[in-house]
Amino acid sequence: MNIKEVHEAKIKFFQKNLLSWYSENGRNFPWRKESAKNYELIIAEVFLQRTRAETVGRFLPSFFIKYPSWKKLGDAKEEELQEIIKPLGLYKQRGTRLYKLAQELKIRKGRFPKERNQIEEISMMGQYITNAYELYVLKKKSPLLDVNMAI
Repeated sequence: MNIKEVHEAKIKFFQKNLLSWYSENGRNFPWRKESAKNYELIIAEVFLQRTRAETVGRFLPSFFIKYPSWKKLGDAKEEELQEIIKPLGLYKQRGTRLYKLAQELKIRKGRFPKERNQIEEISMMGQYITNAYELYVLKKKSPLLDVNMAI
């Protein structure tokens, strides 16, 4: 085996073991469902910042009933968003940022730009959420490393 083949074999070994571990130990969250819409994936990533996955997982179903689309979210008032996301914490700043994101996407009719630099200009779309958007929505390879993975 040459070095490239050894490297590929290690990657396949790691992938196989990781997927096997996940099938036994993975947690079931709304954003991991095949049926999750792009809107739901982005909102989940926004709420997962500084909030436990279990908390977001319990919160999202009722949020999506009230705000099932960018249009409905864009129609909400800033104070209304702050109030509804209180259970997630950081509700004042997060509510304001979510409101700005919703207004931007309302103007864009729920469509995100395809270019990374344009995505990062949108409120709340920092490096991590932009990477998640590229990975899950645009199907591009992007790293999803967050602060919890740092040594």
